[in-house]
This record gives sequence, structure tokens and C-alpha cells, in this order.
Amino acid sequence: AVVSTQSTGKVKEGGHEWAAATWAPLYVNLGQIYRIAKQYDQAIRCFKHAQFLSSDNSTVYTGLAFVYALQGEPMLAVEYCHKALDKERQDPFTIQLLEMSLSALALASVGDEAKSDKSDEDGTSAVASLRQFSTPIY
Repeated sequence: AVVSTQSTGKVKEGGHEWAAATWAPLYVNLGQIYRIAKQYDQAIRCFKHAQFLSSDNSTVYTGLAFVYALQGEPMLAVEYCHKALDKERQDPFTIQLLEMSLSALALASVGDEAKSDKSDEDGTSAVASLRQFSTPIY
């Protein structure tokens, strides 16, 4: 079993000890693989584990934001975009993801206000745009 602690910054497994900073990028990459495979729950687990190991890594928060956006959860996507931008303010991918998530959120709220209009106020076109969004290279 893998045991990790933020206090020491180490990960222990079977008598071996590695720096948590070594493991965090591996979990981020695994999260990206699960995201691409559309296994979003697994992707979230990997990104959350990476977040535990390296809470200062903006890529972790951007990965979570991207997965939540793809799942049609623009509120969570916006929340994690803000956390990523707190770590790295000028990341163009995160900025664009935030803009698209805010658009999806606005469209969803318009759809809630005008349920009788069936034209795409539910934000599904913004989510579809996110799904076609190019895969970030981390």
C-alpha cells in the first residue's frame, strides 16, 4: 500500500521512500489518460491524489476543471480554474477553459429562466465545444 504524507513530503511504499513531488506528475499524467479515455471518475481520483501530493501544482487544478467541464459541471470547472489561476495567473489554456465554463454557466442559467424556449439555453453547446477543445500538453 502506498502511504503519503504532506508533512514530510514523502511517499512510502514497501520500505522505499520517494519525494511526493516525483509522484504528483505521474498521477496528473494518469488523470489525463483517464480523461482522454472518458473515464472521468477515475481521472478525478488521480487529479485529487496529485492535489494531495502537490497542492501548489496549477496543472492539477486545471485538469480537475477540464474534467468537471466535460462532465457538464461548469460551476466546479470555474472553481478549479480559479484555483489554477491562483497558482499560475497567465496560463492561456486555463484562461480559455474558464471563459468557456463561464459561458456554459451563463447559458445554463438563461436556460433555467426560459425553460419554455428549447433552443440551447441549457449550455449543452458550450459543453460540446469543451469536448472538442484541444487536449492540453502538460
